[in-house]
Amino acid sequence: MELFDPHEPFHAPKRFRRKGDSTWEGGVLNWPDYVPVNETEEEIAEIRACYASQIRMLDEYVGRLLDIMDQEEMWDNTAIIMSTDHGFLLGEHGWWGKSRMPYYEEMSHIPLMICHPGYKNSAGRRSQALTQTIDLMPTILDIFGIKAGKHVTGQSLLSLMNADTASFEDRIVAFGLFAGPIGVTDGRYVMLHYPPDVLGEGLFEYTLMPQHMVRPFAPKELATAKLVKPFGFTDGIPLLRMDARRDAARPPNLGGSFMEQGFRLYDLKSDPEQRTPIRNQAVEARLYQGLRDYMETHEAPGEAYVWHGL
Repeated sequence: MELFDPHEPFHAPKRFRRKGDSTWEGGVLNWPDYVPVNETEEEIAEIRACYASQIRMLDEYVGRLLDIMDQEEMWDNTAIIMSTDHGFLLGEHGWWGKSRMPYYEEMSHIPLMICHPGYKNSAGRRSQALTQTIDLMPTILDIFGIKAGKHVTGQSLLSLMNADTASFEDRIVAFGLFAGPIGVTDGRYVMLHYPPDVLGEGLFEYTLMPQHMVRPFAPKELATAKLVKPFGFTDGIPLLRMDARRDAARPPNLGGSFMEQGFRLYDLKSDPEQRTPIRNQAVEARLYQGLRDYMETHEAPGEAYVWHGL
């Protein structure tokens, strides 16, 4: 089941508003652009109040689902996995939105809850293991006793239902947007690596479906297309390779480029709100090695290393 909200516009029925959230009496304020905060305290409070009303709406609707689980006695044969794709900045770090600014925890550190009838003794247990959304598919397969395919790089999370297993202890994962900075974390430290020129040329897009998020590839992009050898995970299927143009209709070019660029390293243990970047040569070296291993595991093409200055 997919719940699109909370998402812009932050609109929900009035019954989900709460007195005291906002004193705003002006026009509609429910769709902030992905730009630095430049609103008054009243305007900020109103946007956050609209977002909060959506959260309350979803809370009620998810509650209805759980009520049905009770009524139909489904808890003994039904697993539930709840997560999301990303977070959203509501003024934290001086920003609205996502993607254009550094990948702060509010955007990248997403919730994950699993309820499985076979692990009732673990009810309420909180795991400190580092997981990623790519782990969800092999987890669902594992629930049904199906082994994940040979190219799957995620790990089933069922082994975490009783304990933090060793296979997750030294894990380093990467995240980000194509043609943008890379986030790297081991769960405690978060490193944000920026390429020398975030709008520089040299990257390629590989696809059999030349479609950007909002429109198809333009003729000037398709004119650079070549049929190239497959990656391992495409099982022998060749792909179209096209120049990744800086004016392509994809983030970050939709609405502007990345801002506040520059290397950052945060220690989430001592600085969970990511207010003060640090430098630590040993930590950086370990995370960069983890990044290279991650890119190799996921068959990142050679030009990606060059473009990122790696």
